[in-house]
Amino acid sequence: MMNAFRKMIYAQTSEEAQKKYIETMNIRSNYPVWQKYITVHHWKYKENCCLAWRDHTNRDHQTNNFSEVSVRIVKENILCRVKAYNVISLIDFSCTKLEEYYKKKFLEFSNDRNSTARLFFQKLIKKIDYVTKEDIYIDNEEFYVPSEKNKKIMYCVEPNIGVCSCEAGIHGQFCKHQCIIYKYFKTTGINFPPITVEDKYLISKLALGDRAPPQMFYESLIPTKTLHQQHETNKQVQSNVTNSVIESNKEVGNENNMKIDETIVDKFKGIWIKKVIVSFKRYTKYNDK
Repeated sequence: MMNAFRKMIYAQTSEEAQKKYIETMNIRSNYPVWQKYITVHHWKYKENCCLAWRDHTNRDHQTNNFSEVSVRIVKENILCRVKAYNVISLIDFSCTKLEEYYKKKFLEFSNDRNSTARLFFQKLIKKIDYVTKEDIYIDNEEFYVPSEKNKKIMYCVEPNIGVCSCEAGIHGQFCKHQCIIYKYFKTTGINFPPITVEDKYLISKLALGDRAPPQMFYESLIPTKTLHQQHETNKQVQSNVTNSVIESNKEVGNENNMKIDETIVDKFKGIWIKKVIVSFKRYTKYNDK
């Protein structure tokens, strides 16, 4: 019953949701209370609870994430799980401690101490090597990107409103197809991960106001044109460094092998043989018991 209910809620189209609703009602036709619960409390408000009727404005937040996180922050970080505060103290904490907490988090982000968005973007960058710029079709402000599994399927990307026709992007989530458009056409949408210098500067302005440092303060020490070029350069440098380290280790290893004295080898062999004999005696003694 729960599995059928979940299929109805997570259906991608209205036709599929209608079909799953009929299956959910028929799967337990001898339970009138169950049918009433599904019809009155859920299917009646299907535009609010079913994914098939939701659009990109949710930004892939299908539950009450923001309210739950806000309450958890107040309980754990501001009130420290204590219930004995009076109304005056609660107002004082909401105006002082809560503001200081958000200010601290804003500064951590602007100073690049929170790498969640950057790591998420780098994870998507690694998945977009399957397509080239010639494979993308452009029609006005719409970009058509081929699917990774089936090149005949094309996904429509509209960066201006931050939406894609894939399962993830249709609900407003930043997907790899939008990342492809950024890589080849330098086009970003409103749901682009906040990893640019402008984003860091605006967050610092929100935390510090007029005391915020200039925008150039948040620029990288090594100037880069685009973020994906930085990733490709780092990957190339890392591979070159790895190859050079492997070659140098091979040379050092060959030299060290030539310098090893045979007496040292015999000494270590004797030590390991003694350890094996002691372990074998302990094993046989344990089995005899």
